[in-house]
Amino acid sequence: MKFKGIIFISAIMLGSQSWAGNCSDMAAFNSQIDQFLNTASIAETLKADVKELAADCQMMHNQGMAVSSISSCGDALKLTMVN
Repeated sequence: MKFKGIIFISAIMLGSQSWAGNCSDMAAFNSQIDQFLNTASIAETLKADVKELAADCQMMHNQGMAVSSISSCGDALKLTMVN
């Protein structure tokens, strides 16, 4: 019985760490997008495109997808790197 309890607690702890890993990816994504959007020399149309992609990325992430597997996240990051 004690062994089953240890296995159960270990599974919960490992699961919560993997879930938290996805949160840190999203936090890094949001930081990069915010930094890009605060740059004054960027065209408003480009800012609007990045905001739209970032919103789509956030929505998909909230549904449980990893940032690295969402195409709109990658597209938004590519736009930030070009400029």
